[in-house]
Amino acid sequence: MFASEDPEGIGILADGRNFLSCDRERDLEMPQDVWEWLPPEHLCWKVLDVVEELDLSAFEDSYRDDGRGGAAYAPASLIALLLYCYSKGVRSSRHIEQACWDDVGCRIITANRRVDHSTVAWFVRRHRAGKFRRRTATEG
Repeated sequence: MFASEDPEGIGILADGRNFLSCDRERDLEMPQDVWEWLPPEHLCWKVLDVVEELDLSAFEDSYRDDGRGGAAYAPASLIALLLYCYSKGVRSSRHIEQACWDDVGCRIITANRRVDHSTVAWFVRRHRAGKFRRRTATEG
């Protein structure tokens, strides 16, 4: 029958029913600050906190330091992505790539970059035997 938006744009009135409007044509009202995208207790924030405490120098030292070549993803970012996805049961590099597209936690971890599945697989192969340790309070 007849459907019309209510004056406040909150709902759609159809046959006397009041539904929340679902206007996908207008801008989504996402907060500018990514800290507001997910609650503070969300898994992605916990993973980022843990990775921040790790000494990743062995990973970082395995990359060129002469400024040549293409820019690589920071090891901390990829390790956080892997820990986050693995803890959610996502292990396939192709599924991790897809999660970078549609999982808000992954988007926060990767700074809204869609990491390619071959990059994920290459990182895992390259650093499979990599060692890292937790930083002590005196190391900062």
